[in-house]
Amino acid sequence: MNSIAAFINTHLGSAGRRQRASSRLTLALAAWMSIGVFPSEALGQTESGPTGVKAFEHMAEYLTRGTGQWRAAAPPRNGGPDALGLWFERGARGKLLELTVVMYYGNEVRVGSKSYWFWHPGRREIVYQEVLPNGGIRMGTTHFTDARTFITLTNAIGPDGKTAPNRGENVILSENEHRTTAYARDAAGKWVEQLALTWVRGSEPARNGAKTQGR
Repeated sequence: MNSIAAFINTHLGSAGRRQRASSRLTLALAAWMSIGVFPSEALGQTESGPTGVKAFEHMAEYLTRGTGQWRAAAPPRNGGPDALGLWFERGARGKLLELTVVMYYGNEVRVGSKSYWFWHPGRREIVYQEVLPNGGIRMGTTHFTDARTFITLTNAIGPDGKTAPNRGENVILSENEHRTTAYARDAAGKWVEQLALTWVRGSEPARNGAKTQGR
């Protein structure tokens, strides 16, 4: 997510490395972004995966289950965070899925950005939206390709109006673990892998024992 890029930049090395590393982290987190698909046995779905508003309900229930918090080791960077986190909550009587992206520095938690998913009854699809601190926005949709995989396609629109497409492929590895792979288009228009992160569901909420900044 570009909303945390500036913050990450201050904790990386040279200007060139800062930009490249920040971009890769941004893609992986935004792609999300994330997270997961559901085993067909648990959902009672066919291999084609859930569809319609049920897809949103299953996604929201899975991601917010338990603590609703997921953690992944951060790529090694001098002065960078120890780990990255995804905190999920439901709002609007369950009709909204809210994501807070955080960075862990020891016992300190720094909030990077917030974004949202919801079911669009007119368009009949899961919609993703994010407002970036630099004045830009990120918008897209999420859909299931099979019972264990879903894809999030977004466009980041900067303050200058320029658009950058991103793709996130999310695969469930187990009940409490999933993998996100982020892609960006190259000059030829092909999707090129940028970064892969494996997320593990936390057993205890980080908020209870951590100092939180930026909320």
